[in-house]
Amino acid sequence: MKPGIIISLAILSFLLLQDMNAQDCTPEILAQKPGQWKKSEDFSPNIPKEILSKAKTVVAPLSKLMFEVYPQPRGCEAKWYESYGSAAYDIGLAQSYEFVSGYFMYYCKSNRKDFFPGTETDDWICIRANYCGVLNDFLTVNGKKYWTMKRPTEVKDGMLYFEYPSSSSSPDVNGLWLYAWMITYPGKLPYIPVTRKEYLLEARQEVAKTQTEVIENVKKYTTIRPAAVQEAAKQKEVEYLKKSYPDNPRRWQRYLEDYQTDEQKLQAAINKMTQQYQATLAIMNNLLESLSEAELQKPAIVSVIATTFKGFEDDFKERNANMLIRWNLDYFNKKLSKAVPQFFTVLVRENRRDIPAVEITRLFKQKFRFEVLSSMLGK
Repeated sequence: MKPGIIISLAILSFLLLQDMNAQDCTPEILAQKPGQWKKSEDFSPNIPKEILSKAKTVVAPLSKLMFEVYPQPRGCEAKWYESYGSAAYDIGLAQSYEFVSGYFMYYCKSNRKDFFPGTETDDWICIRANYCGVLNDFLTVNGKKYWTMKRPTEVKDGMLYFEYPSSSSSPDVNGLWLYAWMITYPGKLPYIPVTRKEYLLEARQEVAKTQTEVIENVKKYTTIRPAAVQEAAKQKEVEYLKKSYPDNPRRWQRYLEDYQTDEQKLQAAINKMTQQYQATLAIMNNLLESLSEAELQKPAIVSVIATTFKGFEDDFKERNANMLIRWNLDYFNKKLSKAVPQFFTVLVRENRRDIPAVEITRLFKQKFRFEVLSSMLGK
């Protein structure tokens, strides 16, 4: 064999070997790489010791539930910690705390052979006591702060079940999705929906107040001259136009046709600035007048401020609209310590592009023992 052919074959073999090595790291291969559970530092702000002590006894067995679901992490590093207290979402009737687990996916290095765990993750599973996490938010209506709750997708096995894309405006079927379950006392809910009627009455007042403020500001910065001064200025302009355009009388005639007093200009400005509010008030008044009392008692589902209200979002396709609520005081047993779990919310956040995350969600839905959480309520 000629030396040139031998060298060419050697180079070809080397390139083929490099190509094979380049395939050592693929998403499919990474998804099978074994990982491990790691404990991270707990979060516990300044809350009373007796409440913290009780909360810790509730959270302690929750990690075991997750280890049963996912004993051998693959394609990721699984980290978990305990968190006690969430001031922003503390409902005041019971102390909030949670078990949090995050799944840090493996990624290929630039050499396409080695891999490393990411420092950030989109994939989480949280078990929360006495608060709802991302299912809750706030909406201010007429100066009043209302809690909001995501609308449940369905009732599944006696639990409220939620499933929706992280981005409601442009949902990505293969992007970030959230699944959640609410475990409550049988036949009860810890919240009461705010009715459409209450929302419309409050929101209408807010829009009317905003409109009044706009009118006052327009008036404040608009100068209204005395009638005699306005008339003199008008006549002066007419004389100027007649003198400047003697052969074109249409110039001064059109000026007179279009002429507005300061009062008329003010009213035109007010009409323009309040057009949106007038339209919103018309929608609200029409709903209050046309809906039956039964319809008005249905939950108010909105996701915008009152001044941009266009109607209730009952048919929102991604089921990501917000239902105004207030906490049901009769649901909570006030004789119990605030640290006692009176409802749980289980949240799964899954990036569908992460193969291991999809597998974790599948295993969770298949194996997680929700009945254990139900047995812990009120104890």
